[in-house]
Amino acid sequence: MRRYQRRTVWIKTHFKAAVTVSAAVVLFCGACGDGKPGDERAYPPTSASGKSSNTAPTVANPLDVTKIEKSPCLMFPANALKGAGITPTNEGYADTLSRLGPACRLDGDTEHWRLSATLLTSDKQGLSRIYANQEANPNPNFKEVAPIEGYPAVQGVGTNSPSEGGCNVTVGLRDDLTLSVRVTGKQDRPCEFANTAAAVAVRAIKAAQ
Repeated sequence: MRRYQRRTVWIKTHFKAAVTVSAAVVLFCGACGDGKPGDERAYPPTSASGKSSNTAPTVANPLDVTKIEKSPCLMFPANALKGAGITPTNEGYADTLSRLGPACRLDGDTEHWRLSATLLTSDKQGLSRIYANQEANPNPNFKEVAPIEGYPAVQGVGTNSPSEGGCNVTVGLRDDLTLSVRVTGKQDRPCEFANTAAAVAVRAIKAAQ
């Protein structure tokens, strides 16, 4: 009976974790859909002025994510996280079944933050999808940011403001693939934190080529 109870708790805990990761990414990735009711769509990015370029930047050096798709938490090597000042309480929870794409979630230390990184393999248009949606339906909460590890990136806060501890960063890994990094919880500089985590992830993806 005790063994059954322990297994039941384990299943409930990990199911809840998987749902949390998917729900967090959905807040940022709505424009990944085609505009029909129920689609997950990514909020489009803008520049600091609230306007975007007409076209998404081209990814000059596309990355192969085959290894990462199988083991998404390879994006967050322990030593790299430590070097970046990111101290999670777990080694990462991998979700390879999400309809958005393979994801890894990290839970924070005493600051109670949560970090998720998702390869958006469900959408084949990369940053172009986001820029097209921004052109059609401008969102003032998003902006273009400096490239991360040489790869074009955009930043947004979804339905929260940075002061509330939430921020998203999306990086173009290929013209048809993006990486979405989302941080929620208590963070004084959530967007800076998300950028740092995204840089760790991109370096790991490059190392996995």
